[in-house]
Amino acid sequence: MDARIPLPVEPLPHETDDKRIWIGNLDNRLTEFHLVKVLKRYGNVKKFDFLFHKAGPLKGHPRGYCFVTYETKPQAEHALQCLHGKLMLSKTLVAKWANNVPTEDLTARRPAPLLGVKKEQKPVVNVNSQISAIEAKLKAMERDRDRDLDHCLLATVPSLPSQVMMPKPSTAECRSQAKPYRRHHRTSR
Repeated sequence: MDARIPLPVEPLPHETDDKRIWIGNLDNRLTEFHLVKVLKRYGNVKKFDFLFHKAGPLKGHPRGYCFVTYETKPQAEHALQCLHGKLMLSKTLVAKWANNVPTEDLTARRPAPLLGVKKEQKPVVNVNSQISAIEAKLKAMERDRDRDLDHCLLATVPSLPSQVMMPKPSTAECRSQAKPYRRHHRTSR
């Protein structure tokens, strides 16, 4: 039983290599729609790839470059000449011929998984135990907050021994202090 599985045939190089342009330094406010409208001025667009971030904090935002394939090489050349250095919104576009990355380079960059090495598994924690742990943490934080508040209040209230008690002046004294300086008259002798 000699059943041999034939190897898959390598894909042929794309016929559109000489018609494909890379456009970079795109403004983040530029949308696919507006960019396609601009690109159609230079010829018939056969394929358009506008790339977005797949993960991370910028997930869903544009990557700042795109690829466009025109139907003919003269259209692509005309677009390349016109788009390179063109100011769009607040950035100057950069247009170049797109480079194909060989599939060998793509596979070579990925590290191969190590055989015989077991991935570290996180312990499975019950949902109820997680909830009780969070509740305990909240109670501890509340106790700490109350203790800190009491500590702050005690620190702002002056203690009695260090405070000097001054008697309040009587209202008669207050009235005399409120008036401007008056010269006392001497009685003649």
